[in-house]
Formats: sequence, C-alpha cells, structure tokens
Amino acid sequence: MRKVPGVHSWIELLANPLREVVLARMRPRRYADGAAIHLVKEPSNDMYLIRSGRVRMSTESYAGAEVSFAVLHPGDSFGGIGVVDGMPHFISTYAVGVTELLVLHKPDFDELTAAYPEIWRALCLNLCYRFRVTYGLAVDAAVLTLQQRLARLLARLAYTNGQKDDAGSTVVPDISHEEIARMLGATRQGVSRALKSLEDEGSIQLSYRRIRIHDLEGFSAAYDSLAGGESVVPDYGKPGY
Repeated sequence: MRKVPGVHSWIELLANPLREVVLARMRPRRYADGAAIHLVKEPSNDMYLIRSGRVRMSTESYAGAEVSFAVLHPGDSFGGIGVVDGMPHFISTYAVGVTELLVLHKPDFDELTAAYPEIWRALCLNLCYRFRVTYGLAVDAAVLTLQQRLARLLARLAYTNGQKDDAGSTVVPDISHEEIARMLGATRQGVSRALKSLEDEGSIQLSYRRIRIHDLEGFSAAYDSLAGGESVVPDYGKPGY
C-alpha cells in the first residue's frame, strides 16, 4: 500500500500562501454527535474540511439498511464534487462525536478559483486519487470474498490511522464489528466470523473496539495483491488546521 499526501484533502495540495488564503475564506461550524451535515438529494452548496471529530459517509439500501462508505477524520475534505458539477448530494454525511468543520461556500469557491486557477489542479489531483480508491473498492466488491475484503479494509485503516504499540503491532482503534459491517455492506455476523478466521490464522488479535495487526507489512502484502493495482491510502502528516 502506498501512502500519498493529498488523498484526503485538495487543500493540503495547495502551497502557501494560497492555502492560507483558502482557509481564511472558510467558516467554522459545529455539529453534535449524530447530526446530519447534508443528506442525499439536498443541494450541494458547500465544501467542508474536518478540524475535529469524525464524519460518517453513508446511504441506505432499498431495504432501509445503512451502508457506510467511509468514516472521515480530521484533515479530510469532502463536498467538492457537488460544488463543481452543480448536482445534488448523492450520499449523506453525519457527525461522529462532536465535530467541528471549516465550511467553504460555493460563491467563495467560485471567486477563489477565478482568482487562483491553480486551485483546479489541486482539486483535480485530489479527485484522481479518490477515484483510484473508489475503483479499488469496486474491484474488491466484484472479485473478492468477504474475508479478503475485510483484510484489505483493515490494512487500509491501519496504514491510515493505526497506532503502534509497545510490541510493534499496529492497532486499529475505536471500531466495532457493526461499523465494519456497514463499511463492507455485509452483516455483522458475517464480519464477526471473518474476523475470527483472521484471528485463528494468527494475523490479528481482537479486543473491545480494537483490532491489533501483528505484522502490518506482511498482512498487507498477503492481501494487497489479490486484485487491482497497489492500494492508495491517505498520508495525513500534520496539516495543522
């Protein structure tokens, strides 16, 4: 897997002082835990950058079950597609915990891009990175088993937000079987069985809302080559927003 700066935010791809110019036009907004930020079919009027908290991106199946595409973290931006193409939102987003966002309204975005055309290159590059991620998920869903998809998801989460422990293992913190099931479009029971299989083979260790991967590089190498090219994951660094 390859960590790439700018996967998570087009603003991160801007050089200073332009990055500071863009940030100065954004306005803070706070959301309570579980509050909707925008819903499917609502107009796309704003772009967002997460300062604190998390944001869940999801939709509903025909049967009414929630399917989560991703959980975004501080430093992630979202909402850019609708602002650019003028079409309504095609997914819903919700705050996970108390969440603070920076919001860029469409009129401000239009003024900024007219004055600084280089913003378009940053946004285009960010969307290309995200297309790679989205295409990879589509390939996973088409050709891999649930356990294989789960392993690749855990590897992506570990590379993106994992924490090293004293034993050198990588810990994916604060995640439940239910949340993983929503991200994979699977049942919680199926995910629990697949997790237990990975634990039985010695790759991971399960505990309450924590998954420990003993050898992340070996684990990733075993599953990353199953389908498609090399996976791309965000390199958050220290954006300092």
